[in-house]
Amino acid sequence: TSEMSQIKEYYVKADSLFIDNVFVRNTCLHIKDGVISGIPDKHLIRDDAEILNYPGQILCPCFCDYHLHFFRGSTDEIFKIATALNSSGIIKVFEGGDKNLSGLNAKTLLRGRLNIQTAGHAIYKKGTYGKHIGKGVGSVWEAVDLINKLRDDGADYIKVIHSGIFEPKTGEISPGGF
Repeated sequence: TSEMSQIKEYYVKADSLFIDNVFVRNTCLHIKDGVISGIPDKHLIRDDAEILNYPGQILCPCFCDYHLHFFRGSTDEIFKIATALNSSGIIKVFEGGDKNLSGLNAKTLLRGRLNIQTAGHAIYKKGTYGKHIGKGVGSVWEAVDLINKLRDDGADYIKVIHSGIFEPKTGEISPGGF
C-alpha cells in the first residue's frame, strides 16, 4: 500500500510465512527500502522497530500462471485480465501466444504491472493443429526463419506444438506435431 511505501524500514508479521514450500511460524519479514531484505530472528528486532502485524494471516510469495493466451484482446480486455490476475495474487505469466502476437502487445502495455513471458506465437507443422495460436511451417528452414523473427520481435521463449489437443471424453490426443 502507499502507507507502506512511505516507511523506509519495517517488519511484517503474520501467523505463518510460506517459504521454500514450508510453513514457518513465529517469524517475520524485514523490509528495507521496499525490498524484502531477510527473515530475522525475533530477538534481533529492535524494540522501537515499525511492525505491521497481520494476525490470522499467511504471507506467501506471489503466484505465476504458467499457461494463458491473450488472443487479440483489446487494451481494455488486457487490463481486465491483468486486474483479475493481480487480484488473485498472480504477478507473472507465461503467455502461449496467438497468430496475432497479442502477448507481445500485452507485455508492452502491462510492463511494471504484470511480468509476462511470451512465446509471441507457437510454431506448428502445416496441416496439423495450431492455426489459432501459431504459424505453420513446412520445412526446417521455415522454422528457423520464424524463430529468428520471433527473437527479433521480442519473444521470450519458443513454443513448438508437437501434438494435437487432448480430448477428455476419449482420452486421446488428436493428430498433430512434427
